[in-house]
Amino acid sequence: HLTGRAPLFAKKAYGFWQSRERYPSFPALLEVIKHYRQQHIPLDNIVQDWRYWGDNTHWSSMRFDPETFPDPEKYIRRIHAQHVGLMVSIWPALGPETDIYKEMDAKGFLYTPEHWTGGRVYDAYNPEARDIYWRYIRDGLIKYGVDALWMDATEPEIHFANTPEMTEKGLLETGTTWLGPAAEYLNTYALVSSQGVYRHFREDVPDKRVFILTRSSWAGQQRNATVTWSGDIGCSYDYLKKQIPAGINFCMAGVPYWTHDIGGFFPGRFGGEYPDHMDDPAYRELYVRWFQYGAFTPIFRSHGTGKPREVWRFKEPLFYDALTDVIRLRYRLFPYVYSLAWQVTENDYTIMRGLVMDFQEDENTYNIGDQYMFGPAFLVKPVTRPMYYDKGGKKLSPSAEDKKVNVYLPKHTGWYDYRTNRFYPGGKVVAVDCPLKVFPLFVKAGSIVPFGPEICYAEEKGNDTLEIRVYGGADAEFTFYEDEGNTYHYEKGAYNTITFRWDDGRKTLTIGESTGSFDGFVKEKHFSVVLIAPEEQGETTIVRKEYDYDGSRAEVVF
Repeated sequence: HLTGRAPLFAKKAYGFWQSRERYPSFPALLEVIKHYRQQHIPLDNIVQDWRYWGDNTHWSSMRFDPETFPDPEKYIRRIHAQHVGLMVSIWPALGPETDIYKEMDAKGFLYTPEHWTGGRVYDAYNPEARDIYWRYIRDGLIKYGVDALWMDATEPEIHFANTPEMTEKGLLETGTTWLGPAAEYLNTYALVSSQGVYRHFREDVPDKRVFILTRSSWAGQQRNATVTWSGDIGCSYDYLKKQIPAGINFCMAGVPYWTHDIGGFFPGRFGGEYPDHMDDPAYRELYVRWFQYGAFTPIFRSHGTGKPREVWRFKEPLFYDALTDVIRLRYRLFPYVYSLAWQVTENDYTIMRGLVMDFQEDENTYNIGDQYMFGPAFLVKPVTRPMYYDKGGKKLSPSAEDKKVNVYLPKHTGWYDYRTNRFYPGGKVVAVDCPLKVFPLFVKAGSIVPFGPEICYAEEKGNDTLEIRVYGGADAEFTFYEDEGNTYHYEKGAYNTITFRWDDGRKTLTIGESTGSFDGFVKEKHFSVVLIAPEEQGETTIVRKEYDYDGSRAEVVF
């Protein structure tokens, strides 16, 4: 409320992002996409990391190297034909042989210290420098069809940023910015740099929603259509554990979009504990657990260095089935997630929620940092310890009790285990069996969750057929949202909402009328309404009713 509203991302941004350090060519990107499509594994975005511009002297030239990435318009058109968006990385450091460096240098818009690549960082506080920076992005990347921008190293990284001390040293050596002393202002660099890109993007490409991934953040940065990730972290359960409170605290600080490198970035150094990487089944187990967590964070993105780790490379059923199970669940939840994204934009909501946000009356939630709510309905607790393999591939032989994970269910009317539909009273700790396909996932009694059909990309099917699950035991309300998917017409009212209300006493679901319209809108829908209601000893009753909806208010009575 104080620092600015977060715009709505394109619908595909809430799907899966496949990234790695790095794909060497456009054909390599297309080969990855081909496998996802052939195996019907959902995918919406692919990421091209650094050096698509060539060597370090051409660092972040904002141009595709004609030798290794020729004919970008043709290849990006082929990527789009597979219903996949492309994000590329850009840096504030500019190589000395680039045209953008030479223009910035001639105007005195570069900081004095030399970047570790041999280039120098531009002064994002200078409005004219921001104009130049955007012009090269637009003319070298956006005009060929690049959909999103990964603004890396926005601390900004002056020298290496491997430790806080090295980062601070580089920042202090920067000297003076256009605004004033670097020691006073430079922590806000990501804010002003992303602001320049966001505003220019909106002006020059008005019908395409902006998406910016950035390594640093500052209060208010959400208004620049940014997502911040936690940086180049090591591959270990310890790092996985730390990502949970990191994400909770980040979102509670008022910046609603946060993500992380699923699987960790460094396999065997900088805290990484798996030098054999994908060859070690212990790492593959870690990756599955991290992937399950990633599917229930606001932006669902895999990234890392070392051997490739695309989902289809996990060939053993133990790992492959667990990965595809959770990615398909995320995609079935698209109507729920996209509706929550609308709440972020319209009502300053936060998708990833510390338990204390929704259960302030329960003091037991105040210091829980390894569980959180994903929207109003789902309680998530990622699994953060090995159960199958020790490092080096040694098989573990845990007892049945060792494969259980304890979960605290906040004081409430009750909770449903998502997998089994078993009902539990609130205010208790329960032990959940967690074979590799399972992680603790509960649904709050008094929840309405819209599910879509199985899809492989966000826009594959419309919203004409939805499953509306009602988790009884308390009254509930949920507003379903839909729009064109990748324009800013929603800001002018081009969208539709339907509010669902559950009256638990009357056992009645009221479906509100459609409130709006947009290009491509289909008012008539088929709702498969599923009521899950508690019985004695944790048992539940499940009843399904079909309803053809014409856009008018209606009641479904159980």
